[in-house]
Amino acid sequence: MVNNQKRESIISKYRYQWTGLIVSLSVAIVGAILRAQTQIETGLVMFIGGSLLTITIFLSTLIIKGRDDIGEVLGRTTDRIESEFRGNVEQIRDGFLKMNEVSQRIATDPNVRDFYNETIDPLCEAFEIKDNVFRDLAISVLKEFRSRLERELSRGTVSFRAESFWPVYQKLLSQEDIGSYKSIAWVKSEDYWANEAGKFSIDFNYDLLAKGKSIERIFIVRDKVWMNKRVKKWICEQKSRGVNVKIVKESSIPPEEDLRYDLGIYGDRAVGYVQEDDNCRIVQFDLRFDKIEIDKASNIFEQLKTHALRPFELKTYLDSLISSKTG
Repeated sequence: MVNNQKRESIISKYRYQWTGLIVSLSVAIVGAILRAQTQIETGLVMFIGGSLLTITIFLSTLIIKGRDDIGEVLGRTTDRIESEFRGNVEQIRDGFLKMNEVSQRIATDPNVRDFYNETIDPLCEAFEIKDNVFRDLAISVLKEFRSRLERELSRGTVSFRAESFWPVYQKLLSQEDIGSYKSIAWVKSEDYWANEAGKFSIDFNYDLLAKGKSIERIFIVRDKVWMNKRVKKWICEQKSRGVNVKIVKESSIPPEEDLRYDLGIYGDRAVGYVQEDDNCRIVQFDLRFDKIEIDKASNIFEQLKTHALRPFELKTYLDSLISSKTG
């Protein structure tokens, strides 16, 4: 069907050339017949004239068709070039708009602006080195950084290794607009927060309480250390110094409830998740400045309260430490 339509369009487009070609061929054929019938001169003239006219019309048809084909090709090429040019112009325009947007954002924060200005120059200097191996390695490093940007920073998350945890912890809690601190301490062994940094952090908590900030802490105590004197003494001391203490025995948490975390909620600013090994050594600290994450952690905190020892049970639990001492 498509081929028939194409053939009809070609015949319609060159109908005058086809008519002339048929007429000239007819003249040439008549000339050949007359020549065969001894009317040599008349037939020869008609044959030669018809043949020349046929060739002329045929060549003109080819030229016209070629001209049309060339025009069509040039038209398509022009359209493609125009489309690509328009696309490039739009990309360049979008690039400039993005750069302008970034520049405006950077300009509003002097710290970000200074960091940008200090970073862009050495980055340009690095890529002046033409060694292809170096460039591949440099791009690999930058891709890792970009991956962290996309995975963490763009979502309001900053991750730290163990050695960086305590300075960040103290810096955040020292913010004046953070008046309350809620934490969940998942005590898996008696060594929980027993190192020097942990002890220093507890003293820092006491300083915050002295400045009027409130601290509420839920202890999830693993069954194997439930009656451990060292753990109970650590909890009892915090309660006596003003920390609002609640205790949950780990085995009392239903398996289907996802409540076993070691985290801190820093007012309405952020939530921090601590990843530890089985010996309670900090491996990583993820700090998330995201309202959804803060609300999620707050819900976990409130749900854990429903599994905590009741006031008289808490008193009995902590008094058992005193009894064991006097006994």
